[in-house]
Amino acid sequence: MPYEYKINEKDRLVEVNDSWLKFARENWDPAFEPEKIIGQVLWEFIRDETTRHFYQTIVEKLRVGERDEYHIPFRCDSPDKIREMEMIIKKVKGGGISFSSFLKKEKKRNIKGPYQYALHNEPAIRMCSWCKKIFNDETEEWVDLDQAIREMHYFEGGRLPHVTHGICDSCRERLKKSVSPE
Repeated sequence: MPYEYKINEKDRLVEVNDSWLKFARENWDPAFEPEKIIGQVLWEFIRDETTRHFYQTIVEKLRVGERDEYHIPFRCDSPDKIREMEMIIKKVKGGGISFSSFLKKEKKRNIKGPYQYALHNEPAIRMCSWCKKIFNDETEEWVDLDQAIREMHYFEGGRLPHVTHGICDSCRERLKKSVSPE
């Protein structure tokens, strides 16, 4: 069953399904209630400007009829799992948009790390919102999380680093192509 949410013609969240709610409770907040987000504008929950812009572009193209739907592959990892997913975004009646995410592949992660977070004045690491690669400032390359942990020694200080999200060059190009007219 997909994890699904819908927005209305004004980009306000109007519905989440039971699968989405269960996922939210298991991964973010066991006491989460949909009333916390229903009625709010979707874009308020997407902090990264580039990511927000891509989704807004997709929504605009769907509303004007340029495409029927978009299929977006992405990662949705947790501390103990690696999840490969696909989101299908399509127009629904009344100018609304549905976002349905499907789990394609899941595997356990064998990372056991510290439980204390970095101090606020410590630098954050950049992570791609789609593929979860980490930007290595020294080599100026995007690398897989496992490689980043080995090479960049983030966990050796006994604290989890702060993470800021963005988009890597490969995902940016793939998304540009996916929103371009065919």
